[in-house]
Amino acid sequence: MSDTYDSIKLKIKELYADSSLRFGNSSRGVGWKDETSHELRLRMISEVGISDGCSVLDVGCGYGALWEHLVRRGVKGIKYTGIDIVENLTEMARKRFRDSAKFEVADIMELDQEFDYVLNLGIFNVKLDSRDVEFLEHFVKPILLKMWALAKVGVAASFMTDMVDYKNRNLYYASPSEIFNFLRERLSRHVSLRHDYGLYEFTAYVYKHAKS
Repeated sequence: MSDTYDSIKLKIKELYADSSLRFGNSSRGVGWKDETSHELRLRMISEVGISDGCSVLDVGCGYGALWEHLVRRGVKGIKYTGIDIVENLTEMARKRFRDSAKFEVADIMELDQEFDYVLNLGIFNVKLDSRDVEFLEHFVKPILLKMWALAKVGVAASFMTDMVDYKNRNLYYASPSEIFNFLRERLSRHVSLRHDYGLYEFTAYVYKHAKS
């Protein structure tokens, strides 16, 4: 039977509900190996262009690590909204940050509010038993298109690269060229990929207009 968006989402929700209960508000709780590599990923995703006063939607916000990173960077006046499909993760974020940022249990496909930047870090990494083609067509591409529809300035998304010598059957390894072509053809010609920061991953940035 073919996987649908909803069936993939449910499997991912169950996975992270379990890991967050086991490891709490930590990098391991949202599937990362350690804090150091997690911090590097946060820096890469935020380099899409976030600056003082902009609005940000963080898709798959987890326990609020990106918001914490932006605060440490000293970015001021951000209107930040984090959404996640795992209830206990958003509850962790609310308890940690109180009223300094907005965290909601929500599915991006059901949103209609626009933001300057729409980001996601790591939500395309785990496919579990889904086939690569179904995961790409039924989950990755629809979310990227929805992110673009909600963005006023640009989007950023992270991927594990297929340029590896070992693969875990439960993970999704994206082709940088395939992702680049999809973004260029369906979103905007103003695309850049970062594949140079030491992890077996890459981050894509897409903009509504050329950067000045």
